[in-house]
Amino acid sequence: MQQPELQGGEFDVIVVGGGPSGAVAGIAAARCGARTLVIEQHGFLGGSLTAMGVGPMMSFHNPSGRQVVAGIAQELVDRLQARGASPGHIPDAITYCNTITPFDAEALKVELESMLVEAGGRPLYHAQLAQVRQASGLISGITVCTESGLMELTGAQYIDATGNACLAWQAGAECWTGRESDGATQPMTMKFKVGNVDTDALRAYIEAHPEDFRFKEGAEEGLRRLRQSPCVNAGGFLKAWS
Repeated sequence: MQQPELQGGEFDVIVVGGGPSGAVAGIAAARCGARTLVIEQHGFLGGSLTAMGVGPMMSFHNPSGRQVVAGIAQELVDRLQARGASPGHIPDAITYCNTITPFDAEALKVELESMLVEAGGRPLYHAQLAQVRQASGLISGITVCTESGLMELTGAQYIDATGNACLAWQAGAECWTGRESDGATQPMTMKFKVGNVDTDALRAYIEAHPEDFRFKEGAEEGLRRLRQSPCVNAGGFLKAWS
């Protein structure tokens, strides 16, 4: 992955966090002609999608089937499809969403960085926000910790895409944790991958034992979508977990 030679400097837009939202924000800003830097703690863009095995992407379509997420996000999916790294939007057999969008995480890293660099933006990897400097109630600059040491950066605009409001909190913005009623947060999810799965046998088992699976909109709708989908997605094996 490309790592720019950067000894600190001034930018029009500094994005802190290179997950899906931060990467797309950086691409959009760079395409508008802004001198853009995207700061990311990992050695690649994509956040949870590429670093933690979170997938597939969801919610490109609303429950009625109308696409509500497009623009740069759809362009990214198109690029993944072109390189054989995604089947695109396919029916969600679990029926939690209208569609899901599987992807190859390694290809997603490449495409996100390529789109940012092609637009004229710059990624700064292995870097974490260390300090936010303020003047007259505004952010006047930030310090990031890199493998080469501390780096001072300034921008005309800052975008907090850290996921934890790190930039906003250090800048003094009002922040809170969890839901308003009791502060509870969603528990972490264990993700893992299994290879060499006989998907034909898996499809046959789901068809024969729909009661062993969860379908938000009912088994009939879930099985209908599964038959249409080039991929197998299911939520279940309830007997094994009980």
